[in-house]
Order: sequence, then structure tokens, then C-alpha cells
Amino acid sequence: MRIFATVHDNSIRLWVEDNGIGIPPQHHEKIFGLFQRLHDNQAYPGTGIGLALVRKGAERLGGRAGVESQLGQGSRFWVELPAVTSNSDVAPDGEKAIELLTNLGSEVAPACVLLDVKLPTISGLEVLAWIRQQPNLKRLPVIMFTSSLLPEDINQAYDLGANSYLLKPSDLDALVSLAKTIEHYWLQLNTPPGCNVRHMAQAVS
Repeated sequence: MRIFATVHDNSIRLWVEDNGIGIPPQHHEKIFGLFQRLHDNQAYPGTGIGLALVRKGAERLGGRAGVESQLGQGSRFWVELPAVTSNSDVAPDGEKAIELLTNLGSEVAPACVLLDVKLPTISGLEVLAWIRQQPNLKRLPVIMFTSSLLPEDINQAYDLGANSYLLKPSDLDALVSLAKTIEHYWLQLNTPPGCNVRHMAQAVS
């Protein structure tokens, strides 16, 4: 199996390539239907919903999904998503989040910060504590965006100065809706401290 990506002018395409039995061209669309299978469950176990969910998810994000294949020659499945220019800075762990915020400097502070409680290297709560100790960042709006429902995490976040504590939805539609709500309130309605701000900094896992 081979996984790779190709970049085009307005889109990014992720490919998953295998050397399996292949799929006849007349069935290329059928396999993306819900519960549609080309073989019985004894020959190839499965539910027939995986590819349908992949296509549905891609379409919800403004993209598409498909396959290139010939019988006996393997298959190349692809998911294509629009290329976007983001106004967010993203850090993969707590250490990188602190480095990012340090490098931004006092003149270009983010409008807000999204922090996951369970970050690698340094936890989101430790990053929050660090932010509140920085003279140029101490008033920065910080939103905890996490899957943790532990009362001690929630209480500690507010004790350390979090402005909001939001739970990550497991459903794609709910996640997209919440992301739009965050953007609308914190980037459009809310007035952040200072006047020269970037859009958003994120540290999520």
C-alpha cells in the first residue's frame, strides 16, 4: 500500500494506492453507495459503509472522492479537498505552542487561542498558565477546546484564566457547526485586547 498527496492550483488530493484485485470501471461509482459491496462478506469481510462515509465527509468539506482502478491491476482511491489559505497558526504540541506565541511578539498577538487540555510534551493547562504569566499575553482570550470532561480539568482551566471551555463533538456536522460558532463570536463579534491582532492560534491534538 502507498499513501501520497498531490497539490493542484485550487485543491489537494490524497491518494491511497494498493495492489489488490482491482475494480471494474462499471463499478467505480457503485462502491461509494451505502451498503454497496462487490463481494460477499465471506470472501472479503466488511460493512459496505466505509467508502460512502469517506465521500460524504469529503463533500461536506467542499471536496470529492473517487477511485481509479482496473480489474487485476490494483486501485488508487483519492480524496480531493479545496486548498485554502488559513489565517490561523497551528501548533502540534504544547512546546510548539509556547514557541509560536513567543515568536509572534507583543505587536502581533492572536485574536484568541484554542488549546487542547491533552497536548503532547506540555499540557494545554500548562500552556494556559504560561500565557497568563506573560505581560504581553496575559489578557489574551484562551478557549479550551478538548474532549476532557474531567471536573478537575474544567475547574483548573477556569482557575488558570480560561475564557471558555468547549467540548469537541464526535459528529462531523456538529464539529463544523461549532467551528463556525467559534469563528463568528471570537473573530467577528468579540473585541480582543489591543488593536493589532492576528486571527487565531491553535494548539490541538
